[in-house]
Amino acid sequence: MWSIVVPTYDRETALTACLDALAATALPAGAAEVIVVDDGSPRPVADVVAAFAPRLPLRTCRQRNAGPAAARNAGARDARGDRLVFLDDDCLVDRTWWTRLVAHCRRHPAAMIGGGTQNGLADDPYAACHHLLYDYLSRRSNGRPHAATFCTSNNLAVPTAGFVELGGFDETFPFAAGEDRDFCDRWRASGRAIVHAPDVVVHHAHPMTLRSFWRQHFRYGRGARRLHERRFARGAGGIALQRPSFYLGLLAFPFREVAPSSLPACMSLLLVSQVATAGGYVVERFVGSRPAHAAR
Repeated sequence: MWSIVVPTYDRETALTACLDALAATALPAGAAEVIVVDDGSPRPVADVVAAFAPRLPLRTCRQRNAGPAAARNAGARDARGDRLVFLDDDCLVDRTWWTRLVAHCRRHPAAMIGGGTQNGLADDPYAACHHLLYDYLSRRSNGRPHAATFCTSNNLAVPTAGFVELGGFDETFPFAAGEDRDFCDRWRASGRAIVHAPDVVVHHAHPMTLRSFWRQHFRYGRGARRLHERRFARGAGGIALQRPSFYLGLLAFPFREVAPSSLPACMSLLLVSQVATAGGYVVERFVGSRPAHAAR
């Protein structure tokens, strides 16, 4: 059996769309279970989940608000499957998602399988820029798909035994930022492989404003600082920002990927994202962690 874990916080509409897309894949009877982890939403999501009971083999568990890493770990503890699959509540699986994921996992039974993420909101400039950054990082990290170094936790499958052995996600990461990079680091350090499978597609449908775009990238900076501290503590490297080549490549990337008419807005938002990330990185040095919900 496979256990599909979906953490959620106060996004009933997004969760409904996520579960509807998952139901459309027609999961084989007895092959999978879906565990929705309510991370202390102001309004419990049990009624939303119950509406899908005729279409999905699912159940829900609820915890006090503790952030996405803790929510995923709670779902993993409640799971009965020998493989864990993590989805985010604002992601819509492609109709071929299940069959492609199973095929990759059968070819690489001991590996972490990281699927691809596509922007589900083409008319949202903030979401478009957000995903441009994702594409850039993914290509830099996963040039060799069978020796990938980083996959995001919104579309991720791992053997349960390996996940438990490594202690799951580090719950001291309070935001949806950095905890997946940290887990990938520990997974690879244990001698296990990561396989990037871009054909296992989810569509990320999270609308953004300038304020939420800034907040998310500020949190990425905080997560990056915390990640670098963890790496330093493990003896895996010092604490530093990206090398200049990273930023040069990032500046050039939109000219290959973005329509000329969209370039000015895209470049402006890229600048905003990097200023926000740098600010979060500095602030984390002095503020440290504090409780936060699982908002993206």
